[in-house]
Amino acid sequence: MVASCVGSGGTVADIGCDHGFTSIYLTENKMAKCGIAMDINKGPLENARSEVKRNKLEDKVDLRLGSGIEVLKKGEVDEVIIAGMGGILIGELLEANKEVAHSVEKLILQPMQAQEELRRYLLNNGYEILNECLEKEDFRLYEIIEARYTGKNTTVDDEINYEVSQKLIENKDELLAEF
Repeated sequence: MVASCVGSGGTVADIGCDHGFTSIYLTENKMAKCGIAMDINKGPLENARSEVKRNKLEDKVDLRLGSGIEVLKKGEVDEVIIAGMGGILIGELLEANKEVAHSVEKLILQPMQAQEELRRYLLNNGYEILNECLEKEDFRLYEIIEARYTGKNTTVDDEINYEVSQKLIENKDELLAEF
């Protein structure tokens, strides 16, 4: 579901890439012309390196060791994926390199917890939430947020919308009732 949110067909950075599967999938399926797979830990990055090599995508997927988006430069990527981390940490990663966070076409964020804190951070720091969707795997529902920086802070109609997104309601997400 995270991969399906990619829309540019350009360069996509996957932060916390683990095995590099997202970058591999995006480039193999021509959803991205190339990818930058990044992780803060050497072990997962080496796993990603092995997978990239096994799939013969060394010319399409760049691998980088580093924290969040700190090792990216402005204009280097079109979209950024940050998935599988806490909402507060995701906000901190965006804050650590505002130049990149503010310049990309889209952020695709999948917080594992503190989703309401991430929404609050985004809306109070000049980001627009473009879309949201839910995905179910086994017993867990995952929230996926697409956002971009506009420089304009936004308020929500009701405090509950930090927890239950207005976008999910507007979209009549098929998992909304269960959520």
